[in-house]
Amino acid sequence: MLLVLIYKYINPIFLSWFGRTYNLYFYTLLVLVGCLYIFGLYRRNVYINRNKLKQFILMNHLYETEKTYNGKKVITDSLELDWIDNKDCIVIRAYKTGDLLDDIVSEIGDRLQAFLKLKLIRTKDEAFLTDYVFEVVSDKRLFFFNSDEKKYINNTMIQLTEKIQYDVSKVSHGLTVGSTGSGKTMFINSKILAYAKMKADIFICDPKNADLSLLKYVEGFPQSHIGVSHAQICRILRLVNEEMERRYEQYFSNKLAFGKTFIDFDLSPVVIFFDEVTAFMKTADKKMSSEAKEYLYALIMKGRQVGCFAEISIQRPDAEFLDGAIRDQLGCRVALGKMSKDGYRMIFDTADFEYYDSDTIGSGYITITGQITEPTYFETPFFSDDFDFIEELEVYYAGNIFESEE
Repeated sequence: MLLVLIYKYINPIFLSWFGRTYNLYFYTLLVLVGCLYIFGLYRRNVYINRNKLKQFILMNHLYETEKTYNGKKVITDSLELDWIDNKDCIVIRAYKTGDLLDDIVSEIGDRLQAFLKLKLIRTKDEAFLTDYVFEVVSDKRLFFFNSDEKKYINNTMIQLTEKIQYDVSKVSHGLTVGSTGSGKTMFINSKILAYAKMKADIFICDPKNADLSLLKYVEGFPQSHIGVSHAQICRILRLVNEEMERRYEQYFSNKLAFGKTFIDFDLSPVVIFFDEVTAFMKTADKKMSSEAKEYLYALIMKGRQVGCFAEISIQRPDAEFLDGAIRDQLGCRVALGKMSKDGYRMIFDTADFEYYDSDTIGSGYITITGQITEPTYFETPFFSDDFDFIEELEVYYAGNIFESEE
């Protein structure tokens, strides 16, 4: 306001005295004052945040004292904390300096959470420091309701939460791990709907003949796309591999295909939802298990470019199946419910995180290649009580939407 008044009433007087040269000085001063103001705001925030950390240290007695010669206590050492502001989170970094206070560096998460009144979403413990990550802007889970508005999409995006989404043409294949009651089935169903909206060719492998096999009741869903027996599952894996090789032969066998993917040729995705892979591998005979593993591994290693994908779901991590070469090819990895540290390590290939259990059904951790590189807490899409998944999927397979859009 003061600058506006100066510019309006005093500036004309100085302009008449000093001529046009004065404008250069005035605007230079204006820019300088603006920069100083912004810098002042930044330093003010730094001061406020450091003061908060100081209060936390003093309130929790995270320091050491000694008495001076006159009997007065002075602080000789304290826990060293740093405040780091990121886009959607705050990181409180506690440094390890090799003194007695190092023992409590990895134990202050709950107290920080209560002090800051923010949700602690993960802890990363390293040799020289521990990072406590707090959520500032809460993500929101998606809710599915019965709606008249149903339409196909003209992209290959899968929306998982309000903020988390990924493009299957860039992030290929998925792994979902969760025990009974973790929300795994609902999450897989939401992914099936997402692929259906892309007009994907969906195949189901359900060796336990459980929830996924119920897609046989979806009107219009090809019964040949559902496999429950070992032979049926092997046949589906073989068919999708043959389609993958056919696409390579037809669309990617000359130099014009360099750098292109299935999207450039207007090809629909082909996806296998394979539930309880480890159960299949351990119950099938050796020959069939070996054949299925060969087909599945080939699909995971080669399928992305031609739009052939695998969505794998299991109840618990299995080192025999989740070897490093395969795990690293699974672009979207999700762990739902409570799990051991070894389980998380097999899924995310990291052991220095402190994972926090949640009682919310459908809550867990996720990584997405190229987007979310560290395990991040999230909550899967949720179906309302009146939402009919079979009926919803039926709309897409019956072709009703496509016909109405025409």
